[in-house]
Amino acid sequence: TSATLDWLPPLQGANPTGYQVAYTIGDVETRLADVQHLGGSLSTQSVLVTPLEVVTYTFKVYSKSSSGFYEPFGAPSASGLPLLVPSNLRIAAVTSSSVTLKWDVPPVLSGSAVFVSQAYRIEYTDTSSGVTRAITDIATDLDTYTVASLTTNRRFDFNIRGLAPPP
Repeated sequence: TSATLDWLPPLQGANPTGYQVAYTIGDVETRLADVQHLGGSLSTQSVLVTPLEVVTYTFKVYSKSSSGFYEPFGAPSASGLPLLVPSNLRIAAVTSSSVTLKWDVPPVLSGSAVFVSQAYRIEYTDTSSGVTRAITDIATDLDTYTVASLTTNRRFDFNIRGLAPPP
């Protein structure tokens, strides 16, 4: 199981030069190494935290500037259980303008120790331009999807995420 955290840079102060993500289980806090821009638009930051145990976590994001790391400002930390997400994303077919992706659907688990995705989101980035697009609301009973209308002779990076149910 894993968690994908997305956040926006702080609205006040200097532009961050990096971030640290911390997660807490009970009274023990673990900080991840410096997190750089990993995906999404240039204003949105993302990080994938994996592997996670099936327990409740509290996450905090610390911004970094030339003078060090700053405590989260103006927004509470986020708590939640791990989200079951697809794994083993791979390319099943390619045409001149489309790519068909295939993935392994996560196992169905009973109980309330994890969240089951309500839908999937495929993100793809044109590595030449850096532009990232997303396709949302893909049904969780699907294990393939064709991304169409791609530009010929361009390289794309693909990612699939689970979308958490509303709180």
